[in-house]
Amino acid sequence: GLPTEEPFKSIALGVLYEDKAKVLSDVKESLENEISPLDIINKGLMKGIDAVSLLYTKGVYFLPDLMLAGDAMMESVKKFLDTKVKQKELLFVLLLKEIHMTSVKT
Repeated sequence: GLPTEEPFKSIALGVLYEDKAKVLSDVKESLENEISPLDIINKGLMKGIDAVSLLYTKGVYFLPDLMLAGDAMMESVKKFLDTKVKQKELLFVLLLKEIHMTSVKT
């Protein structure tokens, strides 16, 4: 489910609602408040993508929704988190997520 703790709830909802500007703003604010970049990814961004993935597998969301939500997540990672998270850690997290999403669909 979606996180209940802020700022992760707000970030996850931004991804779920495909609101890139909100996600970027929330991620920037979270970093300014010294929230761990990996926590932002794992507890916020990925939880939003989990919800999007669930709605996609249920036929509520469609490919454009998936792409817009993914864009909101990736843009915030590129803009704010790339420099703060080791590339290998980020790639590992995203690879695991992709494997999970692929297995959910089949």
